[in-house]
Amino acid sequence: MVKGEPGHGSEAKPDTSKHELTIQFGANEESLTIKVKGTVRFQKVYKAVADHRGRPVDSVRLTFDGKRIDVNDTPQGLGMEEEETIDMHTEQTGGGRRLA
Repeated sequence: MVKGEPGHGSEAKPDTSKHELTIQFGANEESLTIKVKGTVRFQKVYKAVADHRGRPVDSVRLTFDGKRIDVNDTPQGLGMEEEETIDMHTEQTGGGRRLA
């Protein structure tokens, strides 16, 4: 066999990295730790967090380094280390001044 030919170890290996994500719910509130592969989409993380908090998925917002995490993002795609902390926010509507 020649190096670089199929069957000689040249195939790209799937990402098997594991990430331990700590979801922080608030400054003085509890947190949730989730272990995922680096290629898992955050859609699964959003669902796990929403289920844990008893909230609809569309009311949960996750941020990493101050930026909102999209449901299609992955830990690997965001350049996350093996252990990272993510902040959870609850989507709020309203709050503006009442017009007279």
